[in-house]
Amino acid sequence: MLRLTRPKKCPEILLTKGLEKAQALCDLYDQSAPHRNGTESFPIDDTYRDLSVRKSLEGAQHDKCCYCDSRATPLEVEHHRPKNAVRQQRDASEEKPGYYWLAYEWQNLMLACVLCNQPRQDSDGEPTGKGTQFPLADPAMRARSHHESLAQEDPLLLDPYADNPDEHIGYRECIPYPLTSRGEATIEVLKLRGKSQLSRPRTTYADVKKKLAWLGTESVLPPQYQQEIIEDLWALAADDAEYAAMVRAALKEWGLPPAP
Repeated sequence: MLRLTRPKKCPEILLTKGLEKAQALCDLYDQSAPHRNGTESFPIDDTYRDLSVRKSLEGAQHDKCCYCDSRATPLEVEHHRPKNAVRQQRDASEEKPGYYWLAYEWQNLMLACVLCNQPRQDSDGEPTGKGTQFPLADPAMRARSHHESLAQEDPLLLDPYADNPDEHIGYRECIPYPLTSRGEATIEVLKLRGKSQLSRPRTTYADVKKKLAWLGTESVLPPQYQQEIIEDLWALAADDAEYAAMVRAALKEWGLPPAP
């Protein structure tokens, strides 16, 4: 997972149509007991998926998943805090309503790949995907409506736009491991150590390992070849490269300085 910077300019459609729709959802909550108690679903349309939203996020994320840092397609406009329902963990019951008032909120939107975003099973039959999971350190502090403050929450799932993932997740070769409880929860929610997730960065890591091995034979490599390998490795660690956080960890362990 790579640290991301959200564009300061919010897409206009979220400030106009999105704002109106969010207000309508809040009014519906106040006026309708079935929506408050979760027996009726909120009418959330796809305004948040507008092309202008997607394009802005694609630029910020270099066409990669915000969570696993891959270019796996399709990338979906995802709600960090789930809009329709929420669950504390994968095997817990869903609670409704979800964070309906954030359905069109710019700070809550990001692009995620299907493997990270959608609940499904990998080739071993193991469950994968975030789905409606949004664990908190204390679930009793969850904001249940737009009348409650998100500031009371202590989320465990990392937000790459707000958090520095390097402080919470490290790498042993291509395998992520937790440095904190938030890193542990994030790896579990997204199944970043699952078979399906690990099958993709292994190829990149093998390429990095091979290039580092070549540098280890620098006594027999002409200087210009050494520099070419180093530049290739820097390119693999660039913001727009797949699995850049993993590659950077490998280069740091090997002792290669960052690109100038």
